[in-house]
Amino acid sequence: MTRNSATETAWRAHEDFFSTSDGTRIGFSDTANRAAGHDGLRASGSSPVTVLFLHGWTQNREAWDDVAGPLHERNPELRIIGIDHRGHGKSDPAPEGTVNVPQLSTDVADFINTEIPTGQILIVGHSMGGMTMMGLGEHHPDLVAQRVSGAIFVATSAGRLLHQLRVVPPVFEVVKAVVLGVVAQGWFLKQGYLMRPIISTLVFGRDPRPYDVSRVWDQIRSGTPRSYKDAAESMVLHEDLTEGLYTYRGKPVAVLAGARDFLTPAGDSRTIAAMLDTKELRTYPGSGHMLPNERACEVVNEIVTVLEAMGTGVAAVGAGEAAI
Repeated sequence: MTRNSATETAWRAHEDFFSTSDGTRIGFSDTANRAAGHDGLRASGSSPVTVLFLHGWTQNREAWDDVAGPLHERNPELRIIGIDHRGHGKSDPAPEGTVNVPQLSTDVADFINTEIPTGQILIVGHSMGGMTMMGLGEHHPDLVAQRVSGAIFVATSAGRLLHQLRVVPPVFEVVKAVVLGVVAQGWFLKQGYLMRPIISTLVFGRDPRPYDVSRVWDQIRSGTPRSYKDAAESMVLHEDLTEGLYTYRGKPVAVLAGARDFLTPAGDSRTIAAMLDTKELRTYPGSGHMLPNERACEVVNEIVTVLEAMGTGVAAVGAGEAAI
């Protein structure tokens, strides 16, 4: 099929920056008319509704183009926002040691308080973005309880990824050193001829589209190695994020997983769904880690379903053909 790049990118037409408490500037896109204030857009006579997208490790807000673009086109009444986490995309390189799940969640909390002060919020997080949502639940539970009306966890994990490897301690230390060492050196950012096949094999499922592989590679090159290393160390070694999930219990939620995801295996999503006490778990055969690309149509449909469960008045207009 022919791709409609205008549809994919229109939701990013209005860009701005938000300054965190430590002075780091966070880039974001917002479909709302900035001149009209930050009260969101009204959905079918309901209170303002905002969908906030959080991207994964080494990516940026463009990772959501296949989802946010069609969602915006078919539901223009929604306010749709995507941020670049610190050290990623167009956000500032982060101070050393500050790209970790607690800080990322604090960035999101500050962003919500400043830029989305009213209305319902649905947060959709992929990979590290989902972990940031869990961090938000642990470190800012009152905010989640009072402001977040729904949540979708996409191909993510409750943390301590390397600890899930069934290896003896000496082997674990070797794996840890290799992973963090390679990331910190940043040599991979100049090795496109090596990285594209690695990306294709490691993060996608069966038969990935070359266009998608290239987009992921372009996003990886937009950040900084030090930020990537700090984030990786936080996610794979230190953070046990299970406590933050309980804050989302009782809210409309969905958990999405790829059956061929080698980074955050489908078993991680089953654990998350169990902790959320929800049956809204979707596992997609043949798909890998990049569900926002591989299963964009299905992700849009899940977003609309959760929005309906939130009582927003958003209808599933064109949902079945939401992605190309």
